[in-house]
Amino acid sequence: MPDLSAPVPTSAALPAPPAVTPRLWPSSVPVLIAGGGPVGLALSALLARQGIASLVVEADDGYCAGSRAICMSRRSLEILGWVGADQATVDKGLPWVGGRSYYRDAEVLHFRMPSEPGERFAPMVNIQQYYLEAFAHEAALACGQLADVRFAAAYRPCATTPTVSA
Repeated sequence: MPDLSAPVPTSAALPAPPAVTPRLWPSSVPVLIAGGGPVGLALSALLARQGIASLVVEADDGYCAGSRAICMSRRSLEILGWVGADQATVDKGLPWVGGRSYYRDAEVLHFRMPSEPGERFAPMVNIQQYYLEAFAHEAALACGQLADVRFAAAYRPCATTPTVSA
């Protein structure tokens, strides 16, 4: 049973992106990624590992304060492993293989997901989204300057005139 008397972490305990000095916006980038969630940040790290520069534009001023995602599947952990963010996720998260749901005193659902003892990851891991964002961002930053992430920024469509080359 969890200790319900334990203090609830405050927002000060949440991971925060590293401080960045203001810098100019690039005039062009090979890949623009709209959104600095787990997928956008992991994609940026994956591209950087392949030598492809990208720019992640995130409207929030830091990692997700709430949690839009709470469980990571085994397949998602495998993908995070491609950028080196899997072990931190497993260390911080709570792995599980089954669950039960109740309505009042009656159990209405009991399930168990397939899992073998030798598998690298449990079928699911509970972890707050802001940790995933921090781990994926750290992996992207470890790739050098190919992965550029801008928080508190937004993409605005601009009108362009199509050009045709002969």
